[in-house]
Amino acid sequence: SIERSDDDDILVVSGDIADPKTAERVIAAGVDRFGRIDTLINNAGMFISKPFIRYTEEDFMAILGVNIAGFFHITQRAAAEMEKKSSGHIVQVTTSLVAHPNTAVRSEEHT
Repeated sequence: SIERSDDDDILVVSGDIADPKTAERVIAAGVDRFGRIDTLINNAGMFISKPFIRYTEEDFMAILGVNIAGFFHITQRAAAEMEKKSSGHIVQVTTSLVAHPNTAVRSEEHT
């Protein structure tokens, strides 16, 4: 979680990124404070460290909510604001787990 800042150039909006209303609040707050959205950096993501076959439906929905729906909602709203100004940048930060596999987390059950 990111703490609030006294710096006027930093805007912190708390919320669950999987919730579309959070995306609406983030973009609205940015436009209200700065007059436009110049850059969006998508850096939210989650990984549940357990074997794939042990994932529950709740685990699956949480991952989809943050990693897919959250990305979709915030990016769509930011891009719409950027389009109004014919300017903007979107940066996608993806996982480094691919480059650093964890052999302690097996993808299959071994007995």
